[in-house]
Amino acid sequence: MKSILLAGFSALLLSACLMPIPELRGGVGSIEINVNASDKTVSSIRHARNVSTWPDTASRYEVNGSGPAGKTFQKSLTSGESNIVESLEAGSWTITVTSINDVGKPVGRGTAGVTVKAGETVAANVILGFIPGKGSISFTVSWPPASDVATGTATVDGTAIPLSIDPTTGTGSCSFIDVDAGTGHEYGVVLLTATSAIAYNVKGTIHVTDGLDTPVRLDVSEVSNPPTVPSNLTAANGRFCVNLGWDDTQGETGFWIERSAAGADSWASIADLPEDATTYRDITVNSLT
Repeated sequence: MKSILLAGFSALLLSACLMPIPELRGGVGSIEINVNASDKTVSSIRHARNVSTWPDTASRYEVNGSGPAGKTFQKSLTSGESNIVESLEAGSWTITVTSINDVGKPVGRGTAGVTVKAGETVAANVILGFIPGKGSISFTVSWPPASDVATGTATVDGTAIPLSIDPTTGTGSCSFIDVDAGTGHEYGVVLLTATSAIAYNVKGTIHVTDGLDTPVRLDVSEVSNPPTVPSNLTAANGRFCVNLGWDDTQGETGFWIERSAAGADSWASIADLPEDATTYRDITVNSLT
């Protein structure tokens, strides 16, 4: 009698071990698609407002899913449509979302993995990123005629292009082509007066979208008054370095330190200092330059 009880217990235990996990035991469930765009705001802007909005606002999202046993689905989402995909086989799913702008151009893409559970709705939170490729940047800069702006330059990642100046309207423009998409680019705009004094110096970062032009529109009439020029600049040789010093100025939010090995040409940024800074040690300078 005792041996029969043991055999029965073993059979029951084996049966329990072979039971499937409840949420993956066949059946169907649903996925709620939540799309979040990565930060597309022009950031790090100093002394500037009215920067243009991004040209890649999505008008719809194309959703593709791949799941168990080769099962797939496709869904197009627009404003006001349900973002829930129903009757999906339980198991692991990969969700890919591509954002499409109003002219049909893919401008962002993201992927997320979720596990569908029978009889339940699970959330797929997809964060969109930029699609690698090439794009362009167009600068349009305007200023009050009283600013006496004579020349201007726009710079992207160290490459400078002069602005085409129209003194009668107080505007300037230029374009950069074949700019890498999907990465942040540092840009700057410097406007000089007839006496070569800096009238405005604006810097920021921007992303480029594959196959699209990203406009940067700066109206410097709304830019706060530039700070006074630092005075008493000194440069002293140190041991494998150069020590810079200056008197503090008023109204600044920080200092950019630039260096050139070719006199007045080919300036490159080497440091970004906080406001009220009065010294900087350049330890990357080459000897005898």
